Amino acid sequence: MRAEFKGLCWYKRDDYPTILDVMADDDRLPSTYDEFLVCADRDERTVMERGDFVIWIVVRAVEFQSWCRERNLITNAEARTLFATQNAAAEAISRHYQALVVS
Repeated sequence: MRAEFKGLCWYKRDDYPTILDVMADDDRLPSTYDEFLVCADRDERTVMERGDFVIWIVVRAVEFQSWCRERNLITNAEARTLFATQNAAAEAISRHYQALVVS
């Protein structure tokens, strides 16, 4: 079985209150940054236990809002997943090609 990557959202402590403000489904996110860290650790372990690996994607509130607006998306879990997945795919491709160049 081949390992796959999973893009997960990472938030910066200083931006987390704004993240909560801009999300349409803020009730689905941990209410504090420290709670987010606990959840992020749990999510990472779950992915790794499946034999896959995590690519953390930093989500900044203003950037994410603009990204959603450009695509007519609601700032919710579905959009966060799409954002993380698309950016993780780009990161994985970049890492792959960097490894080929170094080899």
